[in-house]
Amino acid sequence: MLGFNEKTSAAPDPVILTRIAEKIVKRGMTVPAVFALEMMKPLSFISSQAMVFFGPILTAFVRAETYYELSELLEDYHNVEFLVSEIERLDAAEKGSETDRMPAESEHPSSSSETHAQK
Repeated sequence: MLGFNEKTSAAPDPVILTRIAEKIVKRGMTVPAVFALEMMKPLSFISSQAMVFFGPILTAFVRAETYYELSELLEDYHNVEFLVSEIERLDAAEKGSETDRMPAESEHPSSSSETHAQK
């Protein structure tokens, strides 16, 4: 017999959360997404149920399967925390790779102290 908090199906794959985090970071929405997720963390179950309620309308714009898998994942507080940490990790990795691509500033023969001395 199932208890009150036991689930009947297997837990969804957290790969979905990683894909969502990648899309958020790719679009430059890290700060608003982390802000919204941190605000909804205490009410994660209620928020996921609101997603189910608005599902018939919102699935006209997004894939229904992914949408409902996300709502199922967001029921659990720990999955919300994982999504936030994954967004922050991917954002830090992207910013680290951007600084690697930027060329190092080289010293120009006429530095600012030489310019002031010439005046």
